Amino acid sequence: MKTNLALLALICLPWMANAQLSGTYTVGGTTPNYPTLDSAVNHLEAVGVSGAVTFNIRQGTYSTQVQLDSVQGTSSSNTVTFKSDPANTSDVWIQYSASSSSANFVWKFNGSDHIRLLNLKFRSLGTSYSRNIEFGLLTDDIVIDSCTFYNGYSGTS
Repeated sequence: MKTNLALLALICLPWMANAQLSGTYTVGGTTPNYPTLDSAVNHLEAVGVSGAVTFNIRQGTYSTQVQLDSVQGTSSSNTVTFKSDPANTSDVWIQYSASSSSANFVWKFNGSDHIRLLNLKFRSLGTSYSRNIEFGLLTDDIVIDSCTFYNGYSGTS
């Protein structure tokens, strides 16, 4: 009997450890659910969602390039929102310095659907490659609201 229970626990443990996301999570700052934006996005893509998800991003500068691929479980009612934490007293900056045309973005939607970006500031630091947002393959139902975009483009066209 003990052997059967131990075997059952070993079989169920990986499934339980990778439960789909639902609810509100924090990114960055002190005692967050996710220390970085990358860790939040990677986990989201790995496990998917079973309900609406909100990532409250704490104030500060996040120097990273985000490519958000397809997320299992998203729908018109199971949306994923990335937004400035309501408790913030300063802005949330997401910035990146692209150095090639193939990676010319700060945030890329690549097959992701039902995503919301709210009250965030994006800054492309590249002087030749300075795209902030890119829409890739089969992206649908993206809402970008109250966001600000800056770039460092210094070309002539």
